[in-house]
Amino acid sequence: MSICEAQVIPTDLALPGAAAELVKETQSRSLDISILVNNAGFSRAGDFLDVPFATLADVLVVNSQVCMELMRLYLPFMVARDRGHVMNVASVAAAIPGPGMAVYHATKSFLSSLGRGVNAELRGTGVSVTTVWPGSTATGLFEACNAPRAIIGCLPVMVQTSQDAASQAVRGTLAARVLCDLGYHSALQLAPGAHATAHAGRVRVLVDAILLERYALEPVSFGSANEQGGF
Repeated sequence: MSICEAQVIPTDLALPGAAAELVKETQSRSLDISILVNNAGFSRAGDFLDVPFATLADVLVVNSQVCMELMRLYLPFMVARDRGHVMNVASVAAAIPGPGMAVYHATKSFLSSLGRGVNAELRGTGVSVTTVWPGSTATGLFEACNAPRAIIGCLPVMVQTSQDAASQAVRGTLAARVLCDLGYHSALQLAPGAHATAHAGRVRVLVDAILLERYALEPVSFGSANEQGGF
């Protein structure tokens, strides 16, 4: 069993210049960053006009801007060494409209598009960017952001453990997958047989019901599953 040392650098990523300061601190500690995991993120449930502007701005910065800054700051070092991986933890929310959490969904769409575009630019460098799409994962996100009771009440059906999600995400990143979908499509793999089909169906029905009944939107259409090449 290999043993590694964890070093903690507490940082408020919503503050201006936080990404640059984080990079400076890792350099001062002579840390060779070969894998960057952009996993920080949060949200606040509520209609766009009801959530305070400052909160929306912080969601935008932490979920999107800081991830872009850290990629831009660390990738040159990885390219210079001809090796490295970036894991951008987006969400299946990237593929669907998000009334009630509109900015959160938009940030995940941005992160997905950014990662897949930059990954294409990095072909032949030995460096890859993997976009991870978790589904509902047991992290406390829904409770923390005051999500609707309809979603929280269905969590036992929808969630996968954070350990399972992390394990799949790491394997996908080290395999240089372009897209690692742990959400809707992966629901079919969480349990065997009819139970898995029911699991995926209930997730889909729940999402469609919220969008249709509250916001009169059309049922969602999910994209392709895990991808090895292309964008």
